[in-house]
Amino acid sequence: IVLYFLFFFNDTATTEIYTLSLHDALPISAFYTQAYVKVLKYLRIVFVVRFLSWFSIGLVLFFLAHDYPTLTLWLFGFLLFAFSFSAGFGTIYFQELMGKLFTPSYRGGVIALRQILGGVGAVSSGFLAAYILQNFDKPDSFAYLFLVSSLFMASGYLSAGTVKEPEKKELRE
Repeated sequence: IVLYFLFFFNDTATTEIYTLSLHDALPISAFYTQAYVKVLKYLRIVFVVRFLSWFSIGLVLFFLAHDYPTLTLWLFGFLLFAFSFSAGFGTIYFQELMGKLFTPSYRGGVIALRQILGGVGAVSSGFLAAYILQNFDKPDSFAYLFLVSSLFMASGYLSAGTVKEPEKKELRE
C-alpha cells in the first residue's frame, strides 16, 4: 500500500498542490528548498506541527489513557509519527537557515555550543523527569512530562522563529 502525503508549495508566483509518496517527499522538499529565497516561514510550520503533536500527546495521555487505552495507543502512534516526520522537513529548513546566518568558520562553534547546551539541558531535565515520575501516578506522570517539555520546546521554537532571516543571494532552480 502506498501512503500519500498532501504536500503544499506556497510560492508567491504560484500555488500548486503535489501528491507525493512518503518516500519521495523529503528529497523533493530538499530540492525545492534550494529555490526558496527564505525558508523561515516553512520552518515555523514545522515548529507548530511539532509543538502541537507533542502537546497533544500529553493531552491524550492525561484525558484518554485511563478509559480508552487502545485509542490512546493509536493516537500516541499517530502524533509521534507527525512529530518525527515533520522533523525531517525541519532539518532541511534549519540547515538552510544555519547556512545563511553563520559563516562556515563560525558555524562549527555555534553547532558545538548548541550540542553542549543541549547536553546540559538534557541532564537538567532528567532531574525534573525523575521528580515528576516519583511524585505522580502513571499515566498522568507521563502526560505531565509531555506537557511540561512541550512548553520548554515552545520557548525554543519561539526564539528560533523570530530570527531575522537574510534573503538567499544565489538561487538554484
